[in-house]
Amino acid sequence: MSKQLRKRDREACWASRDAYFKCLDENLVPNIKIDQEKKIMVADDKFQLPCKDIMKEYVEKCPETWRDHFHRIWNTKAYKVVADRENYSGPAN
Repeated sequence: MSKQLRKRDREACWASRDAYFKCLDENLVPNIKIDQEKKIMVADDKFQLPCKDIMKEYVEKCPETWRDHFHRIWNTKAYKVVADRENYSGPAN
């Protein structure tokens, strides 16, 4: 179980999370494609470079369990944006 964060620590975590995901939304999401064969989202790592320093702060300020939770939420939103943009409706079984 992660240690409990004080209000100022939670607010610092949330601010760094918001900055990091905003950076990803601006730099990475527009460049993500869906690999139709593998049915996964793919993008060149170079699009994450502008977010590298922001990510370090995010990792320092937010507990790992929180980051896992935030990433699942962001991945779902990013997938929806990319799928809508590419008219991808999911794998056909």
